[in-house]
Amino acid sequence: MRPVFIIGGGNMGSALAKALLASSFCSKSALHIAERNSETRLLLSNELGCTVAESFSDLEASREAMVFLAVKPLDGRGACHGLEDFLKNMPVFVSIMAGCSIARLREYLGGYPRIVRAMPNLPVQVGCGVTAFSCAPELEPSDKARVLKAFQTCGAAFEVASEEMVDAATAISGSGPAYLYYFVEYVQQSAEALGFTTIEARQMVLATFEGALELMKQSGRTANDLRSAVTSPKGTTAAAIAVFESKQIGAIIAEALSAAFKRARELGS
Repeated sequence: MRPVFIIGGGNMGSALAKALLASSFCSKSALHIAERNSETRLLLSNELGCTVAESFSDLEASREAMVFLAVKPLDGRGACHGLEDFLKNMPVFVSIMAGCSIARLREYLGGYPRIVRAMPNLPVQVGCGVTAFSCAPELEPSDKARVLKAFQTCGAAFEVASEEMVDAATAISGSGPAYLYYFVEYVQQSAEALGFTTIEARQMVLATFEGALELMKQSGRTANDLRSAVTSPKGTTAAAIAVFESKQIGAIIAEALSAAFKRARELGS
């Protein structure tokens, strides 16, 4: 089984490791994690049963291996420092580090060619994530297929046409869960203001959104079509929608996502 190396055992790195093991993409003996925090190393070692070390200084990755960089952007340069010997056999190097372009990664890695930049989102932690990725020209079709298969272990995944589209995906799917949580937060607060307990409000809101999304998936109908089906003329939904439209919520959403896209491009440059 082809070896997998993960640099960083935090939320994203550990979520990916669990998904890869659960799907049999790799075995415990083929999975290696580098994590600087000693407490996290112990936890991951006990939970996953794979090799968890402070660094990969005494290892090297074969061309068939995959190396995932899963650290915070501020730690990126330091995490890449000294990896030349480790990468000398040219494994596929996949960064899931937010806001770091392939060009910058090349700089960190001394011109290393076989790089993939990916943007997974938070729900990869429960196997329901979305990952968009862009590959450097040096990658072969078989490499891209392996990257796709790896990310499909923790949800939906797709290769985008250009690296700029990774920035676009960052604004949509990468940040998207936060938009939903923001809306849910205020709907739940409103439910409590109407007299529901915190527990009741949470259960009601979660079930409502889960059900609505499941109906949309199963029916194949558009969001506009389903919204119209719920909105009776002069009814309760119509009253709420009228407020949204009077506040130009659609325009606000478009402006917000444009701001997120712009910021993603700034971070990646």
